[in-house]
Amino acid sequence: MFELLDALSSNVFDLILTTSEAVAAAAPAAADAAVNAVGDAAAQAAAAAAPVVQDAATAVAAAPEAVVETAKEAAKKPTFIDDVKLFFEEGGHFMYVNVCSLTIALSVVVERTIRLYMSYSMNSRLFMDQISRLVAEDQVERAIKITSGGDPTKPIKAPMASVVRAGLRKADEGESEISGALEEAVMEATPLIQTRVAALWSISNIAVLVGLVGTILGLISAFKSLGAVSADKRSEVLSAGISEAMNNTAFGLGIAVTCIIAHLILSSKAKSMIEEIELCSLRVEKMLSKRLDKKRSQAIQKAS
Repeated sequence: MFELLDALSSNVFDLILTTSEAVAAAAPAAADAAVNAVGDAAAQAAAAAAPVVQDAATAVAAAPEAVVETAKEAAKKPTFIDDVKLFFEEGGHFMYVNVCSLTIALSVVVERTIRLYMSYSMNSRLFMDQISRLVAEDQVERAIKITSGGDPTKPIKAPMASVVRAGLRKADEGESEISGALEEAVMEATPLIQTRVAALWSISNIAVLVGLVGTILGLISAFKSLGAVSADKRSEVLSAGISEAMNNTAFGLGIAVTCIIAHLILSSKAKSMIEEIELCSLRVEKMLSKRLDKKRSQAIQKAS
């Protein structure tokens, strides 16, 4: 039995030893095969990536040229200034006459906007609340200082302050004097507010008429030149004349629309400001009348 086990173990040991020797002998061959496989894969990947790398290099090399070409194309495109210049050149001399109309209109709009929305504007509710409180406390002199902005030599430019100040200065001279001073101040303030606003309507009409004159002259020039040129150039001459006519019409109408819109806005603001001044004038007159009645009643009580 032991001999059988020894023989069996000897055979197993020989088998294991043989297998180990076989594996050891096959290992270098497997390693060489693996190295060769990796090398082949790397070579194939490099070969596949070479065109991509070459295309990328070509694109990078061509990029500056593309940028230059794009810049040249952008430079060739007409800008807004070029379009305006061409518009005036095609319109003829009467375009520059309408430029004067546009300049005057814009000057009026800017000046009136600054006056009505900045210089003449004030918080009437807060202002009248302060005046009412001071008049009720019989502090008329202090109320006058408020209407002057605290500096009598540099009074507030707002017409409302001027009207209220005119009434307060007559506070002790009777109701008729107060009413007359307020009425006179309102009449003086009204033209200051409405100055040059109505001129925008006239400027709009003038701009349209000047544009029409340029239109007619352009058409006359176009038809007059048709007989003096050859047949192949007649369409070009007629196109230039029509362009001159239409540009004058468009420019004149554009100025007119601008003036009408500005007139609508500024006249509405001026009207609301005048109505507000008239309302404040009535409030001041009532306040000062109540103050005089109160003083009269106090004088009668003292006399009695």
